Amino acid sequence: MDDGACLRGVVDSDEDIGIWADYLGIDLTRTETGTLGGRRDYTPDGSCGPVIPVFLTST
Repeated sequence: MDDGACLRGVVDSDEDIGIWADYLGIDLTRTETGTLGGRRDYTPDGSCGPVIPVFLTST
């Protein structure tokens, strides 16, 4: 796995980002520009495995 690996998702509406955030377990915050976003560190191999940052942002 690439050490710089990450997963980024961009969602069109606040409703859709809320659904994805619930599914992925990401807490969302609203930025000064009005977009919603959040991040969660995902470890596919358990707590000892590599950490993959997962970013979710609204447009």
